[in-house]
Amino acid sequence: MGRDNVYQLIYATALLTTIMVAPLVTLQTHLWDNKLPTASFFYPDVVFTAFVSLGLTALAMLPYMMIPSHWLTKHPKKFFLAMLPWILVCCIKFWSNMNLQLTAIFHVSSAWPWNRCSTGASSTI
Repeated sequence: MGRDNVYQLIYATALLTTIMVAPLVTLQTHLWDNKLPTASFFYPDVVFTAFVSLGLTALAMLPYMMIPSHWLTKHPKKFFLAMLPWILVCCIKFWSNMNLQLTAIFHVSSAWPWNRCSTGASSTI
């Protein structure tokens, strides 16, 4: 296993960990009157997620590292199955993050004052 393969494994693991944890991140802001505002982030189970990501990445890279290249050209569809869990996790997390973002956008957009004006509530400017 060469140095390039280790770099690819680390990079893909970090990428998948970020994709898996991103929809679950909690941002807490603390606004003080006399001090600068601060923010703190909470990543739930990031170590466990990193180990799962490492396993999925190793599974996806295994056929290309251990199997001779002439077999890869004969049966490319079989080796695609090793990458399928990695791809499915990315797609599922993308979908859940998109739903979370759209829910937040609709929630915030329904709370603005100009939306209350269109529902019949009176407003003075």
